Amino acid sequence: MRKSMYTVGIVDDQLSSTTYLKLALQEFPFLNVMYEQDNPLQALEYLRTHKLDILFLDMDMPQINGETMVSMLKSPPVIAICSNYDNYGYVVSRIQARGYISKMPSFELLERLVWDLLAEVDRREESNSKPKVLMIMDINNREQALHVNELLFISCDDKLLTIVTERKTYTVRMSLSALIRLLPIDGFCQVHRSYVVSLAAVIARTSTELIIGGNDTVIPLGRIYKENFQKAIMTFEMQKRR
Repeated sequence: MRKSMYTVGIVDDQLSSTTYLKLALQEFPFLNVMYEQDNPLQALEYLRTHKLDILFLDMDMPQINGETMVSMLKSPPVIAICSNYDNYGYVVSRIQARGYISKMPSFELLERLVWDLLAEVDRREESNSKPKVLMIMDINNREQALHVNELLFISCDDKLLTIVTERKTYTVRMSLSALIRLLPIDGFCQVHRSYVVSLAAVIARTSTELIIGGNDTVIPLGRIYKENFQKAIMTFEMQKRR
């Protein structure tokens, strides 16, 4: 965990039905249930001006449902769908929720979900803390400022990396794994043992290749990287539509 305390909200038009959930969450000393609301419109206004780490959200509410509410937030908290009905499983991927749980779950299931929620909160905060400009040393021992938002893709040949940006191409002596650790994890993805791409730069794709904008470079999509790439690009595109 990156923090000693994580803030939690519960939004449900029938808050009394979440009493057990709230009591169960209090068993985790690092969770602070600081916001409860039975009106989704008021919750929407609150979340536009206040930050919560985690939100347990009902789907079937009057005025606006949970899915609509999340779609109207620019930077929603990490979401867990909470409902006594089991017909909302399909919404999990659509709103990038981390899980689906009943309002009276077993503690074992809740504990498993809580750790997954915390991991996602930590992942987002780590990504946001990554620098926007990386200072790198090129092969000629000259320090270069690499603007992360201009990066298109990275290719690896032995221990030499070719870093292609919108304006320049750099060659550096560095391992691919070391550079990946410096990049925002929600904006870049390894798609082959020798390639990392900016998700924002992918303009077309097939089952085996990616086309990178800027220079229309064709990048191979490795079989063992395909599933992870598909999840990453879907999440990236959903965030971009918000």
